[in-house]
Amino acid sequence: MMIWNLANASPTTRAAFLIGFGVFMSAAAIIVLIFAGITGSVAMWIVGPLIVIVAATMLIYGSIMLRDAIRIKHGGDLLPVVPRAATGAPQPWSWQQLAGDIAARFEGTPYTVSASDARIRVTADLADAAFLTPAALRTMRFVYTTEVLPGGNGRVRLNDSAVQVESGVGADGTPRLFAAGSARGSSGRVMQRTRRIEFGADAQGIGKKVDIDFSSGDVRGPITAAVQAAGLRTKMSPNAKGALIVACIALLAVPLVPLMLWLKSIGVISG
Repeated sequence: MMIWNLANASPTTRAAFLIGFGVFMSAAAIIVLIFAGITGSVAMWIVGPLIVIVAATMLIYGSIMLRDAIRIKHGGDLLPVVPRAATGAPQPWSWQQLAGDIAARFEGTPYTVSASDARIRVTADLADAAFLTPAALRTMRFVYTTEVLPGGNGRVRLNDSAVQVESGVGADGTPRLFAAGSARGSSGRVMQRTRRIEFGADAQGIGKKVDIDFSSGDVRGPITAAVQAAGLRTKMSPNAKGALIVACIALLAVPLVPLMLWLKSIGVISG
């Protein structure tokens, strides 16, 4: 069974989803507020503004993500960056100086750095393997990336993305074959610690085919250090800000249920 996650979609698709969801929630808010005015329901007057806040959040951050997607599209292709430390250069550094310094901090590591005029990407290609086990033919792909995007006013935005795809074909203890797969992804601010070992056989022989020992801090740390050395500051990505605001709204909405039940018990809310 393949599991699709919005994080695996393109930035334009994610932006369109947020904008479309924001439009839908805006229409829902209008309907709720109209009925609140007609019925005088306190519950609807409480829920209506919350829906408006969620709708506004989706529309604002969907628009920001769409702007970033358009900027990235017209920013040129990503090309490998030549490592060049910029330590001691006058602040703030240019975009090219920042990219070269980030590449220098990852020199000699498994991570690759590429850049265009609109973004700097650090990629950790953690697993890309196909191997046999006693029960199945397995494939695994695990990639983690962090992108640096211009944020304006001496700031940059950091956006993480983690995608893991696995599949297997083999026997399940009966005379029949089975096929299974999964794909998981996340984006925004990703904090991850992964330790995984897989043994199997391939053209190179029998042994360890996947050996992942990874922490997202291994990527974030050098990037943040380079940004600070460049005289720049980081700001939250639209994905992370949107998720944080929605989470805060959800937490604020938790007390509303007992509040409405109490208002109903004392006769403030009828029905």
